Amino acid sequence: MRKWVYVFFLCIPLFAYTQVATNGETNGFLDRFYQEETKQQVKPEGGGWFWVVVKIFFYTSVFAVGGFFLVRYFVKKSSVETTEDATFIEVIAVKQTGLGGYIEVIKVGANYYLVGTSGDGGVRLLDKITDKETLDYIELHKDALKPKPQEFMNLMEMFPFVKKVDRAKYIQSQKDRLKKL
Repeated sequence: MRKWVYVFFLCIPLFAYTQVATNGETNGFLDRFYQEETKQQVKPEGGGWFWVVVKIFFYTSVFAVGGFFLVRYFVKKSSVETTEDATFIEVIAVKQTGLGGYIEVIKVGANYYLVGTSGDGGVRLLDKITDKETLDYIELHKDALKPKPQEFMNLMEMFPFVKKVDRAKYIQSQKDRLKKL
């Protein structure tokens, strides 16, 4: 009961102020508010469409650059550091066996191992390669067996409508074309 009394006594000065400010009219405040609002005219912001488009491109580029560096930072912090010494551990050959599954021939030191990997991150040692003929074959064809890094042009060769182009011939034809200009 006391709380309501306090609230009542706190509201009396507010009620008295509104009565005095509006000269006894209860709707006086709203009337003045709407009259002042109609007196003020909305000023159009200058610049037009050109500046709107410039602002859109500017803010989009700022967010894109910020997102790029943020993703780059998180990738750098979450990645596991590896050594760049490819003479101790080498991936010699990779063959896909299914969806996300691979069989790999790996050289660790002087020994060769057959390893199975799966899409869920599992790695299993299948066998240690000890056959002399197989080891000799791997040593002779090591460079041809190594997996090649995926490039955009290699990915495009998967499509039937893309013609295979020799890069050296293509560059030479472009040089000849520029000389003719």
